[in-house]
Amino acid sequence: LLRTTEGIGNRQSEVQHVIIIGFTEPSKEQADEAFEFYKKAHKISPNSAALWNNIAVHMFEKKKTIAAYSCFKRALFLDPFRWDIHANLGLLFMKNKKYFS
Repeated sequence: LLRTTEGIGNRQSEVQHVIIIGFTEPSKEQADEAFEFYKKAHKISPNSAALWNNIAVHMFEKKKTIAAYSCFKRALFLDPFRWDIHANLGLLFMKNKKYFS
């Protein structure tokens, strides 16, 4: 799955920094730490499509498909023209054998 390393919001550099830190914590032992960084980024910029995409990828990796689907849909609502969100949502559907959404 594709994670995004760019943030959108009033304090874009702070959001970018926190998203990148969360992105670099992909191992199973540090997954909860990465999610804590995403929570901090959400407080800074709750309307960041990149952030919602990364949260959705995190949920998908933890096998929480309904939560991942909700986060992907939120990300698409915020920025409907981002190809990486569409690609990740497609991978989610394929993984769950939902070939028609």
